[in-house]
Amino acid sequence: MPAIIYALKDDHGKVRYIGKANNLYARFQGHFRDSGRRKTPVYAWFRKCLNRGFVPEIEALETCETDWKEREKFWIAHYRALGPLLNVADGGDEPF
Repeated sequence: MPAIIYALKDDHGKVRYIGKANNLYARFQGHFRDSGRRKTPVYAWFRKCLNRGFVPEIEALETCETDWKEREKFWIAHYRALGPLLNVADGGDEPF
């Protein structure tokens, strides 16, 4: 099954988080669900957006048939070079 590398964007269109999903819609729903109980920076930001009445935008960046871990690392490094991200890891399924 191909993996999708995606970006979550703020209300100005700025990329704030890079992730990986097998099903983009289900993963976006997971962000809603997890924002109420998880304490990582991306979920704190997600809650703030929702409290302001804004739903973060999700955008597919790339569909990967193989080697999604390296591609996720690439996209995180790319967007970190443009400004801070909420990702706490460098990507590729780490940390466990």
